[in-house]
Amino acid sequence: MPKFVGLLQDEISRLARKEVTKSQKSLKKTAVDVRKENSELKTRVKSLEKAVEVLQKAVGCEKQAKEMPSVEEVKGVKIQPRSIATLRKKHGLSVLKMAQLLDINNKSLDRWEKGIGKPQSESKKKLLAFKKLSKSEVRKMLAALKSKKVKVAEAAKAPKAPVKKTAPKKKIAKKKTAPAVIPVVPAQEEKK
Repeated sequence: MPKFVGLLQDEISRLARKEVTKSQKSLKKTAVDVRKENSELKTRVKSLEKAVEVLQKAVGCEKQAKEMPSVEEVKGVKIQPRSIATLRKKHGLSVLKMAQLLDINNKSLDRWEKGIGKPQSESKKKLLAFKKLSKSEVRKMLAALKSKKVKVAEAAKAPKAPVKKTAPKKKIAKKKTAPAVIPVVPAQEEKK
């Protein structure tokens, strides 16, 4: 009898090892796939960051993006309504111009200045980054904003290609057909 128990335990442990190795293979394969995808995503993020830098240099607001505060910096900061108004007046901007530079809604900016609402984390980041800019950098950003608007306006005013007119097509009257009628045959009564 002890021989039988020992054989049974050996067989159970062998089957258990087999199942464990089988499950480990699928997990290893999944881990390899995840690592591969992670490395691909990292390279893609790097290329996208480079593209963003190039675009920001073209627009002229590279300094603003580089100096964006981190999430930790934003959490501890409380922005007072008077500080927003002071910042805006320091640079000689209207509410609309400052809102355009920060890419936020001008009505929201006006409400924040009046103390009605508070900026959320993303808007706080933009305001804190804007605080760090000098007057000359703000002027450059305004110039870039104006040139962008001019380009858009010119594109809208640009003459469009002439549309080739063709003779109107004659409408062909379709024959009206009566809807198909399905004859109804009365059911025959069953004979008793």
